[in-house]
Amino acid sequence: MGTTQTAVARLERRGSNPTVSTLARALRAVGSELNLGATPWVPQVDEAQIAAHLRMTPAERVRYHATGYRNMAQLVRAARVRH
Repeated sequence: MGTTQTAVARLERRGSNPTVSTLARALRAVGSELNLGATPWVPQVDEAQIAAHLRMTPAERVRYHATGYRNMAQLVRAARVRH
């Protein structure tokens, strides 16, 4: 890589933030090549559900979650009866 051991250690340190060119040089030094690509971002949450909840009034949200709580409590009770 044409650098010092101290510089390599700094690159390996947790929290380091090397540039793309530094990463490419480091990878070339070990016989690899850096390939960058972009893929469409897929949210890990249901954004439509979040938007729907944000349109609710606070009272509607409380009722919605209270209903969910009651349904979950029923499922837990049913599961305990089966065991």
